[in-house]
Amino acid sequence: YFRGHRILVELFAMLRNDFGMDKGTHLLVTGASAGGLSTFLHADYVRDELFPAGGYVKAMPIGGVFLLHDDGAGHMVYPLQMQNVVSFQNATGGLH
Repeated sequence: YFRGHRILVELFAMLRNDFGMDKGTHLLVTGASAGGLSTFLHADYVRDELFPAGGYVKAMPIGGVFLLHDDGAGHMVYPLQMQNVVSFQNATGGLH
């Protein structure tokens, strides 16, 4: 569970093997909601994985939820909550 990075690795293998995606030169990475955040977090990885010899990759999230502000009690809790989620899911290897 919680292994989105493994899904991404397998997706890239399929795109390369079945569709010749590694022969492309341009790619637009996009996403919405949590995918909007992932667009920023993983754009460099996507470029390196699909275009190891170099390619033109742009990241353009459609939208996302970025809660970097105080909660109702005046505490900055979002960074700690996200650290806890990453730790719980053992997902540090998938962040770039």
